[in-house]
Amino acid sequence: MREGLLVLLLVPLILAVLVVSLFGPLHGAMAALQAVLGLAGVIWLGAVAAARRLRASRGTLLWIVVGAVALRGVALAGDPELSDDRYRYAWEGGLVLAGKSPYAYAPDAPELAAERAAWPAVYANLNNPHVSAAYPPVTQAACALAVRLAGGVERAPFFLRVFFAVCDLLVLWPLFSLLRARGRSPALAVAWAWSPLVALEFAGAGHFDALGVLLLVGGLACLAGRDRRGETGAAVFLAAGVLVKLLPAVVLPFAARGARRPWIFAAVPFGVVGLGFAPLAFFEGGFGGLGRGLGEYGFRWESTSLVYRWVEPVFAGFFDYDEGASDPRRLARGCVALAWGGVALWAWWRRLDAADAALVLIAALLVLSPTLHPWYLTWIVPLLALRTSPSLALLVALAPLLYWPLTGWKRDAVWVEPAWLWPAVAL
Repeated sequence: MREGLLVLLLVPLILAVLVVSLFGPLHGAMAALQAVLGLAGVIWLGAVAAARRLRASRGTLLWIVVGAVALRGVALAGDPELSDDRYRYAWEGGLVLAGKSPYAYAPDAPELAAERAAWPAVYANLNNPHVSAAYPPVTQAACALAVRLAGGVERAPFFLRVFFAVCDLLVLWPLFSLLRARGRSPALAVAWAWSPLVALEFAGAGHFDALGVLLLVGGLACLAGRDRRGETGAAVFLAAGVLVKLLPAVVLPFAARGARRPWIFAAVPFGVVGLGFAPLAFFEGGFGGLGRGLGEYGFRWESTSLVYRWVEPVFAGFFDYDEGASDPRRLARGCVALAWGGVALWAWWRRLDAADAALVLIAALLVLSPTLHPWYLTWIVPLLALRTSPSLALLVALAPLLYWPLTGWKRDAVWVEPAWLWPAVAL
């Protein structure tokens, strides 16, 4: 009976993602498509609730996988134009294949005139052409592989959606294993498999975070094995995840505390990270500009924040925006970093295991961050299968609302949030 209900919920989820994909771009019919996404979010919450009461049979797990594939397929059918980041990925992947460091030169730099001429369509759609690469080396390598498989930079933007949709689907493999190891029903993998947000952000928009989530969940699944080989695998996966996006680094101390060989979680990540950056020595531009793009993002970006928006104005009342040590942006970021550090100390004191610590610390980081894009929230979706959190599940369901200012941005190049948006999402 409950299995039938779960399968029945799949149909409107597929229809909702299909409507958003085919009748996009989202900014062209924001109110109507947001209503569809809101309904899909409610249905997803219902599917997760239903899965909690299931003892998953092989048939149920097969339906979960089939549903996941179907959702990604319909997300690929159109283009909701949620983000232009895939053009950045294609550009930087092309630079890697050309033997040039994407950290050394911004896309509009004189040194890349030949690339601008060779890849005009990608460059025309590129965001922030004055900023060099911010993403770590494994992300760059993955983008380069996708560009190679696509047959060139100009063909890569759509293929990147396919590439990261495959990474997204592969998350189910370690997630099933992790759920079993923790005594949870594997049916709870439906939280990831049938999430409209996940399908639209990876198959629909092509964000690379799918690869990072895959490595994070893979590392946690290895840890759950509780043997020495699993500890080494976990350290490798988590370190590789850090080289996709820095978030998996928060898990390493908690993994080390519960390990038979704690030193593994210092030595292996140190070696993997070193190997990840070493090839830059052979690229044109070398190690030049390393960290510049990430620093620019960390210091200047602020968008749809939940808590940070109330912190910076306090400092702005006393200090000038002079980019110095007392710049309100620097002080406010330091303040929320201290708050996040307090959450980390609480998690350590409570002796949370690696998976629970990942949920708490990544969620806290997203809530405190100056920038909260909808796809950032995909990082906590597989962790919600491991531990029930109604507030975080609701935040994931409401995440598409964060796109509401996109209409004004596309029309007038101005990012203005409606007054109701923050209360609707944050409270």
